[in-house]
Amino acid sequence: MMKYSEAIDKLTNFLNSDLITSDFGKVQTFEPFEGCSPCIADVNPHLPKDDYGHMSGVYFLCSLDEEIYYIGKATKNNLHEEVWGKIKTPSWDDDGKQSYPKNYFLGKNLDKNVISDVERGDIRIGVLVIDNPILSSLAEVYIQTVYFQKNEETLPKLNSRIG
Repeated sequence: MMKYSEAIDKLTNFLNSDLITSDFGKVQTFEPFEGCSPCIADVNPHLPKDDYGHMSGVYFLCSLDEEIYYIGKATKNNLHEEVWGKIKTPSWDDDGKQSYPKNYFLGKNLDKNVISDVERGDIRIGVLVIDNPILSSLAEVYIQTVYFQKNEETLPKLNSRIG
């Protein structure tokens, strides 16, 4: 299985390749969490709307050991809205742990165990901010396709298609 760090390496190499830079110029990228966020049941990942949350890029929902569950994109300088649109507003239990009982994946014909991980907040979020919003769709399709090829023609467990 492709892990988050491998996907980020492949994606940044692709975005900095001559193929991309010859048509789009130098592409600036950064990871706000410097890897994946902590477990979202314990810590609410900070994606401020007035900072990089108001930018474009590719985001990942991952298991606690960084197995990629979902690859998505934000193309309209709306990274904050795209990420929270998938996991939705958290609820808190008596121990202060967050859960996500209204997440986007409920009721979809996808891996039920992984959906339960999202619901419990037992996931991490990874983000690669891309300075050129036009490239976010291309980056998403590229890394989903690489994942598909490297993982015996399967997509991440919460993606139903490429793109």
